[in-house]
Amino acid sequence: MTGHEQQVLGDRWQLDVQLGAGAMGAVYGGRDLVLGREVAVKVLAPDLLDDEMMLARFRREAMSSSRLVHPNIVTTLDFGVSANVPYIVMELVPGHALDQLLAHHRRLAVLRAVRLARDVAAGLDAAHQAGIVHRDIKPGNVMVTPTSDGERGRIVDFGIAQAATAGPKLTQVGIAVGTPGYVAPEQLSGMVADGRADIFSLGVTLYESLAGELPWVESDPLALLTAILHDAPRDLRRLRPEVPDTLHELVMSMLHARPELRPSSAGEVASQLDALLRDHAPIQASSSPVPLEPEVVLPLAVASLHVEPTVAAQQLRWFTRAVEDEGGRVAQSIGREVLATLPASEAAPRITRTHPSADIPRPSLALHQGPATIDETGMAMGSGVRAALRLARLAGPEEVLLTAELHDAIGLGWRSRLDRRGRFLLDTHVRCDVFALRGTADGPTESAGLERFDASMHWRCPCGGHGKIPTSSSTLLRVRCSLCSRLLDVDTSQPATVAGSVDHPLTSIVLTSPTTPDSVEESEDHVLISALSGFDD
Repeated sequence: MTGHEQQVLGDRWQLDVQLGAGAMGAVYGGRDLVLGREVAVKVLAPDLLDDEMMLARFRREAMSSSRLVHPNIVTTLDFGVSANVPYIVMELVPGHALDQLLAHHRRLAVLRAVRLARDVAAGLDAAHQAGIVHRDIKPGNVMVTPTSDGERGRIVDFGIAQAATAGPKLTQVGIAVGTPGYVAPEQLSGMVADGRADIFSLGVTLYESLAGELPWVESDPLALLTAILHDAPRDLRRLRPEVPDTLHELVMSMLHARPELRPSSAGEVASQLDALLRDHAPIQASSSPVPLEPEVVLPLAVASLHVEPTVAAQQLRWFTRAVEDEGGRVAQSIGREVLATLPASEAAPRITRTHPSADIPRPSLALHQGPATIDETGMAMGSGVRAALRLARLAGPEEVLLTAELHDAIGLGWRSRLDRRGRFLLDTHVRCDVFALRGTADGPTESAGLERFDASMHWRCPCGGHGKIPTSSSTLLRVRCSLCSRLLDVDTSQPATVAGSVDHPLTSIVLTSPTTPDSVEESEDHVLISALSGFDD
């Protein structure tokens, strides 16, 4: 693909030189014109622009992957369509893809291969816990990035991998780029793939990193697919005798044709690989991954930008300036949410007292103080970051939400200016009392439809987005649709219709009771926040 150099997408992302191309599209180096940082921009191939299912799933996967903030995953920063060009913006990371290293070295040192596979397993575990299956793990989708003292494996292409299985046309594209050797048998058989399919693909990748060859060797793709379905993989130790018994057993179990006989989770794989590294600690090379800085409690601010790109760009400039004036820094933007770290808790209320220009509405703000880690690229991650991002998705237009953790750190008696919203589960095992700054509106809501699909209940947005409703004693729930950002009221006591279609993508949603219970116990019962992503491919 050519002709996009120097093009500006979404009034923000300026494309530079093309870094690579394939059947799915091209990747360009680019620059964020607002924050002044280097990024990578993936642009969809022209011959896929008329495939509506492809575009819908491309968008859904971009939105889902943008909420994955993990040191072993290359972060998706933005998605959009500009001048009829769909694009995904990712952080630009240095280093080389694993397939390039294997092309040069043929195979890796045993412990280096184990470390990189451990990194990928840790990233997959985070994705699987968020309900996302990659479905295209292979050396070409693993970046090996240098750190100050070693290297780290990071997963790429969450946005494209799901789309590559979205229909006959996309499946043909996937075969053309050479992924048959890594696909799990259940995917070839047309079964629903879960996280164990990624474990299989990671097993193939680790096998190849150790042996320099795939577990199956056939002359053409069709024969290779047949071998994966019907033949046992070659014994790894015949190709690499020095592989430890425990590693050999793990790799061969990951390659089992029956998903239920593989390791139960990517987290289990990561734990086993970690144990093997600990057992061989005395002989590890100095290229071991550099640990992240230890988690510290940081004040965090998140701005949710307007859906209109021109307004969002001006809101982002205001937020960046307001944060920098306080001595803070913008760490990253993920979709429409922009996260910043602040030097002190007292900086948060000062930001709320400033405004963009008179004709530009202030973005909704979420303020939290919680555990976070800053990696060597300056990105923030951790439970505090996830909690702040999810809190931001609750805020209505121009609304300011903050947690008791931040309020208590400030200690300025803010509670007289706050309306209590309840006690929310903002991240796994992280429950926070949430308040709204008085005088900021939570925005209008609309009513969502209620549909029954199999044994589960779904809400349906007027835009077509929908999501599964978890079990709750509350009959009044509030939903923010990730496709159109509407705030929707859901009355689960109303009659439900039978779902006529589930072709629209299931969206990541936030649920909460619209009423504030009087006690913590009632609040725990009535208020529910859950990030849900459904995948029914």
